[in-house]
Amino acid sequence: MKIDYVLSSYPSKPTIFVYREIKELIRNGHDVRIISLLPKVFVSNKKKYEVIDNIDVLYPSSNPLSYLVSTLYCIFTGKSVIFSKEHFSETFYLLNKKNIFKLIYCTFLIDNLIFKINLNKISIKHIHSHHLFFTTYIAYQISKKINAPFSTTLYTLSYFYPKNILKAILKKNIFIRTTTSELAPFYNGIIQDRSKFHHISNGIHSKEFTFNPSYKIGEILKIIAVGSLLDKKGFDTLIFSCLTLKEYGLNFDCKIIGDGPEKKFLNKLIKSLNLEKYIKIYTWIDNSLVLKKISDSDILVMPCRLPKKSTRDGLPNVIIEAMASGTIVIGSRFAGIPDIIKHKETGLLISPENADEITNAIIEIYFDNTLREYLINNALNKIKTEYSLEPNIFKLQQLFLSSDFLEKNDEL
Repeated sequence: MKIDYVLSSYPSKPTIFVYREIKELIRNGHDVRIISLLPKVFVSNKKKYEVIDNIDVLYPSSNPLSYLVSTLYCIFTGKSVIFSKEHFSETFYLLNKKNIFKLIYCTFLIDNLIFKINLNKISIKHIHSHHLFFTTYIAYQISKKINAPFSTTLYTLSYFYPKNILKAILKKNIFIRTTTSELAPFYNGIIQDRSKFHHISNGIHSKEFTFNPSYKIGEILKIIAVGSLLDKKGFDTLIFSCLTLKEYGLNFDCKIIGDGPEKKFLNKLIKSLNLEKYIKIYTWIDNSLVLKKISDSDILVMPCRLPKKSTRDGLPNVIIEAMASGTIVIGSRFAGIPDIIKHKETGLLISPENADEITNAIIEIYFDNTLREYLINNALNKIKTEYSLEPNIFKLQQLFLSSDFLEKNDEL
């Protein structure tokens, strides 16, 4: 089956879970193409990012004149969004209202992709997107203009749209894949159609990871946190807990790996607490190296919380990766994290923004050998039974195939 994945750019950082999904679909015999929303000229130098072998990619044009031609074509054929009041009201809300350039580019981008699809007689059988952000809005518009089935994978309760636009996008989906248990009840309250929602977790190939269990802790306790440096990750709470660990006299090392707008604030906080010897922030590195550092660590801490300045978290993929590697996870009772971490069974749960609970959880893991072994073994079993890539992608491909069947029958 032919499936088109709409991505903000390709290749890019770090959409590893999406790449795993695409590669598994290709292994299963599906013809997957990527529709990048960024022209090739702007991503051609991103050689440090992972690419998928031999995959077809549809890029928008890099020639400004071609956008004028494509919009004229779409106006003539009745497929342009340029005169759509709905589109401009939606895009005005979706983008920064002060940035008129983005608004204009978004309009020309949609027309350009529709033009290229029609000009090159590209067969679009199914369009799929991830998250309820900009890429999904573009996928939604293209699917309407070329009358193609459209579906979305949801990860979080965050979205960029007012309720009326959100409702239209959700209803247009032929199916909606949810990756955590909190999503379907929330979004179903908007469209009142439970049949659209299908819970399929993200997954990993267990063979991708080196199982390096932390049954025994060395002279230095190795703590790690991984993710974008945004307020939703709660890494400042981890830093405050490290201050207590230092005062307690624990010999530890804490690595925070990621990039983002909170980096300056976090570094300043580390310095103000005199924790430079204990905590270091590392810029994002190749994913295989990140996985190695996770595997070499004793504890992964993900103190996620309700954000004030960024989108809401779902289930950080790094938790799945750590559990598959034999690294114990401490995570917040927040969003999709309790789906995978069962307290004192597959990891330890703490309250968001509670540094003392993080400290106590770390100390408990440090001193309790029996608990460490119990958590590590249970976590690995949880990954094998519920977060294995192969069976989860099989469920997803059945949705693609069934939607294709329904679409063909609707045409009869």
